[in-house]
Amino acid sequence: MNAIYQLLNPDNTISLNRPLAHAVGLMETVVYSALIAKWQYYSDRGKLDPDGWFYSTIADLEESTSLSDKQQKRCITVLEKRGLIKCSPRGMPAKRSFYIIDDIVHLAEILAEGEEK
Repeated sequence: MNAIYQLLNPDNTISLNRPLAHAVGLMETVVYSALIAKWQYYSDRGKLDPDGWFYSTIADLEESTSLSDKQQKRCITVLEKRGLIKCSPRGMPAKRSFYIIDDIVHLAEILAEGEEK
């Protein structure tokens, strides 16, 4: 079993929250988890913009999630409607940028919704 664990490489996995997946959808949770990881990466390196935004290209997010451009757009729309993220072109030249909405009460409500399912 250790060989399987080592082969899957825990440093190269996406951690998902099951209640969140039940509440917003599995692919949406994959995208949200990848964006949280990217936010943490940029934050740790002082690379968030002054308002807390960061960018992730379509190719970058596809590499992280294996989701196509069309799938990403659908997931991002759902995450925006659920009040978990904001997505907007920013900068010059404009890049697809994300903002993680830091509202723990709202997130807890969504997680509770998933727990009920």
